[in-house]
Amino acid sequence: MPLLNVEIIPWSGELLLILWLTACVIWDVRTRTVPGWLTVFPLLGAALARLFQGMWSAPVLVAGLILASDLPRRLRIPAAGVLVLVLVAMTSMADTGILVALLGVWLLWELSLMGGADAKILMVLVLILGDGYVVFPIAIAGAVLAVVAGIRKKRTIAYAAAIALGTLFYQLLVLLHPEGVIMKRFLSDSRALESTEVALLIAAVVLVAYAAYQVLGQKIADVVMEIAGKF
Repeated sequence: MPLLNVEIIPWSGELLLILWLTACVIWDVRTRTVPGWLTVFPLLGAALARLFQGMWSAPVLVAGLILASDLPRRLRIPAAGVLVLVLVAMTSMADTGILVALLGVWLLWELSLMGGADAKILMVLVLILGDGYVVFPIAIAGAVLAVVAGIRKKRTIAYAAAIALGTLFYQLLVLLHPEGVIMKRFLSDSRALESTEVALLIAAVVLVAYAAYQVLGQKIADVVMEIAGKF
């Protein structure tokens, strides 16, 4: 099974993807920036590849988001929202997740919660992998790196590294679960609790965990601070 779970690029393109992500991480670690040529051209290429694959809605959305970013501030988000609603109504349900993911990434940038380089890298990955769920492991990787940075008393992280690690984790999930990434199974589970025995077990686990925290909480905190001090 190829590393990528879609046929948007041949197998040799997998090496190019790895090299591209590596270059982005190196630039980000060294300068906390990623040059435009390393993000803009891959974004345009991924959008065109999707267009040639027959998925026209994602390239249209990318183009629309680029144009919306130059509108007056009060019109940017409403215009992007209307565009996504129109595209969702005109396209298949399978493409909706990609459109929502692209919009979410753009909104993080528009709200100044993410740098433009990181946003473009994420958009490229969503387009190439053809799955909006890739943003979840990337977000988890970013949170882990943020915790590590906090322990080491650093105020910034190279988010391109989080993107690369999250993408690797996503691909491992795809290899382990070729029938579907396990996060989809979890997020789509709509069952409610039915067993009273399970409810009692959950309550017991919560009470024991709370009691352990009350007894050992301060000691655990002291250990964490001691470990952090060694960094």
